[in-house]
Amino acid sequence: MQKIKRISSIIGTAGHVDHGKSTLIRALTGIETDTLAEEKRRGVSIELGFAYIDFDVDEKGKGGEEGANGTQVRAAIIDVPGHERFIRTMLAGATGIDVALLVVATDDGVMPQTIEHVDILHCLGVESGVVVLSKCDLVTPERVSEVEAEVGALLKGTALEGAEVVRYSSVDGTGLEEIKQSLASLVLSSVGGDSGSSSRRSSKRIPGRIPRRIPNEELFRLPIDRSFSIKGFGTVVTGTIASGAISKESVVETFPQGRNVKVRTIESLNTEVARAERGERAAINLSGIGYKELKRGEVLVSPALAPFAAMAMKKERFRADVTVELLADVPGIRSVTAVKKNATLMLHHLTGSTLVRIRFKGSDGSNARETLAPGESTRARLLLANPLVLLRGDAFVLRDPATASTVGGGRVGAPYFERELMPAIDSVVGAPCKRNSVGSPGDIIAVLNALLPENGLGFELGAVAIICNVTEPALKAALADRTNGLFVSNGFVLSCDCVERVRALVKEALLRFYDEGTSSALADGLNEELLLKSLLPVFSRGLGPQKARTVVKYIIEEMIEGVDNDSSDIERSSSGGLVLSSRVRAPKSGSGDSEVEGAIIEIFNTDGLKSVTATELSSLGFALARIDAAVAGLKRAGAIVEFKRDGFLLSENVERAEAELREFLSLNPSIEAKEFRDLLGCGRKLAIELLEYFDSNKVTIRRGDERILM
Repeated sequence: MQKIKRISSIIGTAGHVDHGKSTLIRALTGIETDTLAEEKRRGVSIELGFAYIDFDVDEKGKGGEEGANGTQVRAAIIDVPGHERFIRTMLAGATGIDVALLVVATDDGVMPQTIEHVDILHCLGVESGVVVLSKCDLVTPERVSEVEAEVGALLKGTALEGAEVVRYSSVDGTGLEEIKQSLASLVLSSVGGDSGSSSRRSSKRIPGRIPRRIPNEELFRLPIDRSFSIKGFGTVVTGTIASGAISKESVVETFPQGRNVKVRTIESLNTEVARAERGERAAINLSGIGYKELKRGEVLVSPALAPFAAMAMKKERFRADVTVELLADVPGIRSVTAVKKNATLMLHHLTGSTLVRIRFKGSDGSNARETLAPGESTRARLLLANPLVLLRGDAFVLRDPATASTVGGGRVGAPYFERELMPAIDSVVGAPCKRNSVGSPGDIIAVLNALLPENGLGFELGAVAIICNVTEPALKAALADRTNGLFVSNGFVLSCDCVERVRALVKEALLRFYDEGTSSALADGLNEELLLKSLLPVFSRGLGPQKARTVVKYIIEEMIEGVDNDSSDIERSSSGGLVLSSRVRAPKSGSGDSEVEGAIIEIFNTDGLKSVTATELSSLGFALARIDAAVAGLKRAGAIVEFKRDGFLLSENVERAEAELREFLSLNPSIEAKEFRDLLGCGRKLAIELLEYFDSNKVTIRRGDERILM
């Protein structure tokens, strides 16, 4: 018995109505994708059809003969309708296609929907495909060659240029095995396996294709293409997982309703599984919601994407910055006209769609142009009429509702979902965005460097994860090494340079405070609220005032705790203000005039708890200007305190006196001046002056001749 392994690759059909797409799928898989009665009656696909195909794999991981080593891989197939009336259904089915199966009937040749389907695949970035020329038994070999030339001209300049062409007849099966082998090669290549012959790959594939990201690193999204109920199970939704992974018993959120629902069971490719991931078809049995409450175009998302649903419920305007490219105008194949600024187009994304207004932008984010000509590309901002979960790297298609034709497509550079981030988003689109590089460590750093505004501290971790289209653990891992100048802390992604600047500005503010403050103010310390008010206008970009306030307060607390340093730079005073630590307040950091400073300190050290007046200092024999500068420097450094007008004490003596006072009052209800004098071993006058100093600094309160703690 062969072992079957699911593979996260989707094959999708494309082509004009009645060119044999469903017939070919039935021949390849034995599965009938036209299940509606009307489809069977008319012989035309109306809804999306789903099937799967098993490929035998040899010991090298290539498509091989049946039973080569007892292993098969199973890939999903989506059969899309070819009629023009069902182009929206085709677009919903084309979501997530990795390998295109373009079917062109040789009796008709290239038809309008052949062209439009190729255009859509090109806009979605589908880079691998096989072209099947069907109904070859109905025409001459010359006609087959003529149609093959038509197809070659159609594919020129698209992502499918150079795709292998196989001639096929459903009557005798000619070419069927070759089609299957070509699909096997491309499917294995799309998931990083050996692709076999390189001639089967499109010549327009991106050079050095980057391997697929690990699904665990992505934010989960499943765009719903069907919702129905099964007796005994309840609500089931199906779709192609656009990103991330989902497991049984996990909780997901519905978009745009914002409801939490639980995953009961998961089925993928006709097999019940515990987990499904990006690129796989999945049928998910949900509890907590009725099947009529969900419909095509809505999305199951990771709870991390809750901000999108919150915006939708508040009816806020959805926007996205993108790169957009118009299709080329090719005579005889397609006619494309220029698109004007503020034009209204229909945006198709995943299984959803909405009208959008488009505004073109220059490389610097400015509104640079009025029109976009056929074949040109530029940055743009899309203003959505209805909410969609657009994430970085997502492909989309733009159609003109007036002409019902596809005009172009592009990729999302960054979504808007928080007002504070809007000024910063402009620059993100400038960071290169390729389908399989999104969310890589290099892409994360490129996005963050583009995001981070001048003076920006950083961003909220959850917001950055959404912008980069990665999970928070993946983001933390990418920033674990601070050499990139960014790090994660307390739920924020922060700039190392800006954090250091905050620390420096806090120190500068304190030094200035010591230089200019009165003795009572110095004892209280710098008011933290006033400090925050002075810093927030500089650092709130990207975070907003409230979140920036949280981060700056966190940095100040780290400075107090001595994080990243051998000891703390600042401390809290008894009244809660900010003061320089004794290490920073050392005399050596005063005026720089060590001779005068040393002489001043020597006076204090001659006799225990000693106060010094300005008159005593003037008798030191130095010029008054030098003495004044030295006193100011020592005050600024926190070495001395002006505890009364023109009266100074060593800071350490004031701190010791306060400590002894607090200890005494912790054991006694009050203290008198004489008790304080005896406690310190100083004169009564100095004791009274110190008590008055502590009164003014809200350490104590005077009640008659006694003091009590504040």
